[in-house]
Amino acid sequence: MSYYNRYLKELNAELINHEVPNLIKKLVKFEKSLKEGDDYYHERFQLRMDDIFESTLDANYVEESEPLLSQLVFFASADVEGGSYGFWLAECDKIEDAPIVYLSTDAQQEIVASNLEDFITLLSNGKTHFSYNEEELNDYVTQLPAFRKWIKEDLGLEILTDDKRREEIETKAKNNYQDKFDKWLIKNDIGFLAR
Repeated sequence: MSYYNRYLKELNAELINHEVPNLIKKLVKFEKSLKEGDDYYHERFQLRMDDIFESTLDANYVEESEPLLSQLVFFASADVEGGSYGFWLAECDKIEDAPIVYLSTDAQQEIVASNLEDFITLLSNGKTHFSYNEEELNDYVTQLPAFRKWIKEDLGLEILTDDKRREEIETKAKNNYQDKFDKWLIKNDIGFLAR
């Protein structure tokens, strides 16, 4: 079984009451189209379903209980230290509308986008809020132009070209969901806020 087929199968198993979103399936198809070894389209984001999530869960004191993990489903790594992106499903019925969360292994627990479309729009920037400088990014992320073209042409989504628009998307998500997410973390005894 190929890596991507295994990824989709494992993600589908984690999404107990949901199907894998079409945007994730399309992103898998895009990643598969890139030449191995020259496949960096974002400085840190990577579709993954593996042991990296265990370190995120452990660092955030998450017990692996089905009711809890059915509401917090990781789908990608965010950094090499074990941070992860996931769907927070406690606030919505449709996975496409689920806020995207970032949990790190060093106390960051935050809403990063209101939904998957906004998250992919944020990825079009090529960097995260803890990024390399632009020159290093251009040397390292060789497939960013192809990724941006794919986002615009295949998905019809916005391409971020400045930090102001990025901040607007992130601020909207935080204003709508961060307080609720923090309370949910505390209620479920997850992470540093609950300690």
